[in-house]
Amino acid sequence: MTLILQHITFNTNNTLVPINQIIINFKGVINYNTLSLIFNKINFTEYEFNNIKFYINNQEINNSYNIEFNISDNLICYIYTNNNEIKHKIINLGKNNNNDNNENISNINCETLKLFSDPDFKKLINIYIKKPELLNLLYLYISNGDVIDESLLVPMKDFNISNNNYIKLIKILSELNINYNEQDIINIFIKYNGHLNLIIRYILSEYIKE
Repeated sequence: MTLILQHITFNTNNTLVPINQIIINFKGVINYNTLSLIFNKINFTEYEFNNIKFYINNQEINNSYNIEFNISDNLICYIYTNNNEIKHKIINLGKNNNNDNNENISNINCETLKLFSDPDFKKLINIYIKKPELLNLLYLYISNGDVIDESLLVPMKDFNISNNNYIKLIKILSELNINYNEQDIINIFIKYNGHLNLIIRYILSEYIKE
């Protein structure tokens, strides 16, 4: 949620003229008291604060007209003063605020460009665009892989390392670059009676836990 302090003045025709903005991240209720706390936090004295007028939704907010505004998205509060020293202080604060915002944007842009230079991330984006259903399937594999009623399992009685499904399982694990202990995989294969879907889901869920 964002509180936008829009600094304004009036020209000779009594027309409102915007000067600069101060953007503040805020959570809660805005009223005259909270505005006082905000300005105290950004180093305005009580005298300076008392010489600023505040307008929200075309209503002047002051000590005798204390309306609470719940911020759901962005709230614009117009601020005005005829004191030149205070006016310059607000302008300078706005410049610093804009510089901070520009720096934040620059940092975020660097992180974004770094992310999109990762070929694996670009593959995920490509999957999201072309086959989004695969992401749902993957989520099911890794989130529910170990949610199985083991009382319903019937272990394989006669295991042979040349079992066709076992060979396919080993190939899948190799293609996924998943390191494994061969005896552990054999035990899992026997436990789930060669059921590749259950076996792979279980292995993936255990692999992620590590």
